[in-house]
Amino acid sequence: MASRRRIKGLPTALAALVSASALAAWDRATQDTWPTAGLESVNGERLLWIGAGLGPVGACGDLESSDVIVVGDSRVGHAVHLSIAGSLGLGRVATLWGGGAKTEHLLRALDELEPRGLVVALSALGLIGWQNQSVSESLRERNPAFEPENPPHVVGAWARKERAHLQQKGISEPVAKAALEWWIEAHRAARAQHLGSERLVDTDTIDATLAHRVDRWRTLVTQPIEPVEWGSAWFAAAAPRASDGVYRGLSAPEKATERSHEAERLGRRLVELRDRGWRIACVRLPSDPGLRVIEDSSGTGALVSGIAEGLGLPLLDFGAWPAAAGDGSHLHWRAADRVTRELARWLRGELGWRAP
Repeated sequence: MASRRRIKGLPTALAALVSASALAAWDRATQDTWPTAGLESVNGERLLWIGAGLGPVGACGDLESSDVIVVGDSRVGHAVHLSIAGSLGLGRVATLWGGGAKTEHLLRALDELEPRGLVVALSALGLIGWQNQSVSESLRERNPAFEPENPPHVVGAWARKERAHLQQKGISEPVAKAALEWWIEAHRAARAQHLGSERLVDTDTIDATLAHRVDRWRTLVTQPIEPVEWGSAWFAAAAPRASDGVYRGLSAPEKATERSHEAERLGRRLVELRDRGWRIACVRLPSDPGLRVIEDSSGTGALVSGIAEGLGLPLLDFGAWPAAAGDGSHLHWRAADRVTRELARWLRGELGWRAP
């Protein structure tokens, strides 16, 4: 009888072994292709107008009531996880960032805010920016997407007219379409957050937060194939050198004068904020080793670090992290979790920042 029981249990054991092997193979195959976007979408993204041709600037979290604001280019949006930052002893945390926007421009959004903790992510991109024509043109004036109170049909009507305008400016139809779809989606997220804030009980945000926490846990722990919208990230080959061309352009010798000029402007802006009472710390977020070499070998890295050092501001340099970003610059979820925790430990432990 014992022999029969052993034989009956053999298929179960084999199935368990096969399943474990398949999970191990999946973990190995996807370890460098973690999604680099979407994790913080539950927070919404409020678009901020800071001036013609500047931005776009997105705010995640509540800028007005936050205790710490992290500012920088698009890498900030991928590197700071608000879902855990608020539980790490710093109080309420918000992010202020813009794809390809100059850091000095982004800091203008703080003009009407009361001073508090400010973390500035210094980067080559943040010095001189990298804005495409379609974005610049659609920022020539304040458009309806900046107002979450506007119903979707108002933004849709603007987008249809704007597409024709962008194409008249020589922007290809696919590029114009992609830019305007981004505006529509950003408005949709901001409007959902706005409408939820006006309800007595914001059940939509509660549901989204709970679902978000479950998704975050299962993604960071089990690396699921679902949901479908992550498919392109799971199965796309990691391309850590994808950003090399942009950063070579930003670090090119012919842009040295412009970089120095912009570094001085950013430094003056930080002095103004410090004089107003802002408590400022600076970071250099991690990037692929290839990008780090491009920045440092050109002297751009030293210039960026020198902004903080010249002003006597504390600086945390995360250095180069292999296999931390699918495109070399925007961190995947696991790396961003690590950055958020290490940043909080540094601010608390070395600088003494604490929740009020």
